[in-house]
Formats: sequence, C-alpha cells, structure tokens
Amino acid sequence: AKLKFDPASGDFVSVTGTEADPLPEDLNSIGFTVYSNAAAVTDPTQNTFRDIDLDFSKVTQYATSGVSNLTAVKGGLDGKGAGKQFGNMNGVSVDTSGKIYGKYDNGDRILLGQIAVASFSNPAGLEAVGDNMFAATQNSGDFDGIGQDPTQGGEGLLTGVLEMSNVDLSEQFTEMITTQRGFQANSRIITTSDTLLEELINLKR
Repeated sequence: AKLKFDPASGDFVSVTGTEADPLPEDLNSIGFTVYSNAAAVTDPTQNTFRDIDLDFSKVTQYATSGVSNLTAVKGGLDGKGAGKQFGNMNGVSVDTSGKIYGKYDNGDRILLGQIAVASFSNPAGLEAVGDNMFAATQNSGDFDGIGQDPTQGGEGLLTGVLEMSNVDLSEQFTEMITTQRGFQANSRIITTSDTLLEELINLKR
C-alpha cells in the first residue's frame, strides 16, 4: 500500500493498493511506505503532518493462535527516533570515557564525537604554555599516539568540576625573589649616584 500526503500541509490525501490473498501465517509484520510528490517537504519543526487514524474493524486474524500488533516509527532521518518529534540540541555532556553527547529537547541523546587522548611516559614533564595547554618536552617524552582509552587502568575524565591551580609555586617564588633583589640593587645604584653627585657639588663649593 502507498500512503500519499500533501507536503505543504501534511494532510493525508489518498491510499492506493491492490487487494491480495490472506497473509501467510509465518509473516511477521506488514510494512507501509509513505510517499509524497516531488515538492519539497516542509520544515519538520513546524509539525504540520497530521496523525493517521487506522480502522481495525476490517482486519481479520486468520491465525487464531497468534498475536498481532502495530508499530509506528517516526522521528530522526536515521529512523531511530521512534515516537519522537524533531528535536533541537539544547546541551552537551561528556562522560568519563571522553565521549561527547548532544542532548535534544525531545529527549534524544546522540553521540557526537570522542575526545582524543595522548599518553606520555612522564606527564609531569609537560610544559605549560597557557590557556590550559601543554607542550611536550624532552623530560616528558614523546606521546605514544592519540586515541588511548582514558578509562584504562581505572582512570577517567572528570566533567563539570573546577580544576585546582596548576601554577608551579616554587618557580613563581623564585621569579618574585629575583625581581625583588633586582629592584633592591637598582635602588642602591640610584642612592650611590645621588651621593656621588652631592660630593661633587660640595667640592665645587
């Protein structure tokens, strides 16, 4: 059977088909293919398509020992959004394995991608280059390829939490002390120059 709809309004137009013999008992299901004319289908977000009412009063159960049922599937273009209307993505989440999921307002949760993870022989030897990014050094060693499973060894990614400060305090204190000593040395040079200038003025007198 072919069901025809008006793509502009979504209204049911007609159904065409030929009468056939009773179905064999070993047939599991009956399928319908929905067709429309060559015109473009309207935006699915408008929900213009109407519900279909089926009249089961003329359906005959020939296999008295069996059970019949009807399943309707609608939703995403991949056919997996059974019973759900078109959805807009309203959020993103990342699980402990690094998989990125998109969350939709119709309840769907679809895998969008995977965070690539690289493993180093000495992660503590990585050099911080700013903006939460690190660069490989001789101390860290080269990475053994991107695509490692972040959950191996009982580890995992933490999402939705605040990272502790990764500032090297010893390095920062060293730079502060060096700057302070430099300032003190420069101030002494200025004081010495001022004293020498004063002595020269006194000699002139």
